[in-house]
Formats: sequence, structure tokens, C-alpha cells
Amino acid sequence: MAASDAKVAANMQRLIAAFDREGEAIPRRAAKALGRYGAAAVPALRNEIRSSPSVRRRRWAAHALGHIPLPSARRALKRALRDPNMSVRLHAVRSVARIGTPALARSIIPLANDPSGGVRVNAIDVLAQMKARGAGAAILRALRDSKWYVRLSALRAAVSLEVEVPRRLLTRSERDPRSGIRSAARACLCRQA
Repeated sequence: MAASDAKVAANMQRLIAAFDREGEAIPRRAAKALGRYGAAAVPALRNEIRSSPSVRRRRWAAHALGHIPLPSARRALKRALRDPNMSVRLHAVRSVARIGTPALARSIIPLANDPSGGVRVNAIDVLAQMKARGAGAAILRALRDSKWYVRLSALRAAVSLEVEVPRRLLTRSERDPRSGIRSAARACLCRQA
């Protein structure tokens, strides 16, 4: 290994170690800096996602991969989308939005049914943002979600993705006590009329 390669590897490890810092500012800067290393950073980030016992490190590794728009980074992100910790999955979903490839967007469709409401709502938002094909069934399931904010996100996504929503679901949404859900249901109805 050349001296410059050793220096790069040491610097990347120093940046990864910054993922353990409290708060978000330092880990976020470290993730962005790792993203500038591009393909050279992917193996170290992939290793963190695979084997780090630290949720913080896995979460910020997923975040860093969102700054590397390469196939190797996308493959590592797919693994992060299946992480047992919801905060890792959440950061992976947001990274998918930053990379923005249709194939990767389809890989978050199952997360519209995630146990975490935060992951579900972010997955639905990203599916809508990326105009993901094949997300219609997941959006329709989310319209029956127990969490109001997931239902609201699903209604907005249905409008954005032009998902045909059954009238009975829209009627239920029109009677919701939350004005945002009623408004989104009306927008969906107008689009379908």
C-alpha cells in the first residue's frame, strides 16, 4: 500500500469514528466528507453496515452512501434498508432519495409496511418524490394505516403518482377529523374525477 493510500484509509477511518460523536452536526459532516471519497469509501461503509454493532455507525454509514451515486454504494444501501434498527432503515431511505435511481426506489416499496411509522411515512414520501413505478399497492395499503401521518403521506403520494384510489377509502378519508387528511382526500377525488 502506498503512503498516500494509507493516509486516505486512515482519514476515512477517522471520519467513520466521528459517527460515534453525539448530536448530528459532526457525524453529518463526516458522512458528507466520506461521500467525497466516492468508490474508495464504499468498502469501509459497507463493512460498517454489515458488521458494526453500533447503530450510530450503521446509520451514518447509510447516510454517507447517499452521497455516493455508484452501483456499489446502491448495493450497500439495499442492505441498510433491511437493517434491524429503524433509524438505520430511515437514513437508508433518505439516502435512496439523494441517489435517486428508479431501481433503488423500487427497493424501498416494502418499507411502506415497515413496523416503524417514521420509516413508513418516509418511504412513501420518497416513492412519491421519485415517481416510483409499482408503488401503487403499497400506497393503497398505507391508506388504511393506523397512523394518521402515514395516511396523509399516502394520500399525497396517491395524487403525485396518480394512483387510482377506491372511492370507499376516499370517503373514509373525507370524514377524518384531521383537516389535512380531508384536504388531501379532496385533492385525490378531484384528480380522479
